[in-house]
Amino acid sequence: LLGTITDSQTGKALENVLVTINSLGKSCQTDFNGHYEFHDLEPQEYTVTASKAEYNTDTKKIFVETNKDNHLNFTLSPSQPKLEVIQRTLDFGYESATLTLDIKNTGLATLAWKISEDITWLSCSPTVGTLDSGKSQSVVVNVDRKGLSVGDYSQTITVTSDVGNVEILVNMSVQDMSVQDMS
Repeated sequence: LLGTITDSQTGKALENVLVTINSLGKSCQTDFNGHYEFHDLEPQEYTVTASKAEYNTDTKKIFVETNKDNHLNFTLSPSQPKLEVIQRTLDFGYESATLTLDIKNTGLATLAWKISEDITWLSCSPTVGTLDSGKSQSVVVNVDRKGLSVGDYSQTITVTSDVGNVEILVNMSVQDMSVQDMS
């Protein structure tokens, strides 16, 4: 059983791809030409998996025949990060000054993200970061009501990444804080 493994976007051969025949527990790695080989296999159907960091894993089946070169090529797609923001609305009401926003990477590659906010009464920390696959990070969001008029405030902050953007609605209310003389 032999074959070549290439990148789906560039067509270039992929080196150091782990190729495994699942039922036998046999593995090998591709050479600098993306080539792999298994020798002395019994004639039967095998499930073969090709995996490499930063790429989506692929699995195929092949029936291996005796005294014949059995070719099984793979084309692997680079894995992508996936931005997920748990909260789509942050409601500070009349009293809350601090809330958290959870940013998660549900994809298979590193996610770079940034928060853009241009709101005088709001601050976020941190405003940039990177997340490995399956990881999440909390962002602390603070509001400052000092000097604001009584009323309801609503603005949008945006989490941006190279795989998409997510908008979060931020609501806050300011109430009259004057103290009345009771004498």
